[in-house]
Amino acid sequence: MSKQKTEMLPQGPDPSAGAQTEAAGAYVLRNLGRPDNLLAVQARYLWDHHYRVNVLVGESAGSVTIAHSYFLVMDNDGSCLSSNPAITREYASKKAVATPQP
Repeated sequence: MSKQKTEMLPQGPDPSAGAQTEAAGAYVLRNLGRPDNLLAVQARYLWDHHYRVNVLVGESAGSVTIAHSYFLVMDNDGSCLSSNPAITREYASKKAVATPQP
């Protein structure tokens, strides 16, 4: 009878990945810019410092499309080490509008 080799699969995301996941999404928006019809930014931990970030746009939840998708490698400090594809600015930054004081 042959012996089967079993591999241990990861049990789930790294418990410290939460802050880096947020940092990955923020990094993409900071460098890409903010689309007018932005609905959400999905950042998913994949494995050991690797993340998939999708930028979702649409007029409503029924018309969602993935406008941009990136594969990032982040360090422990939340800095991006690499992005595939490279992130280029595609949207102008929107300046905050001051609200008048009464």
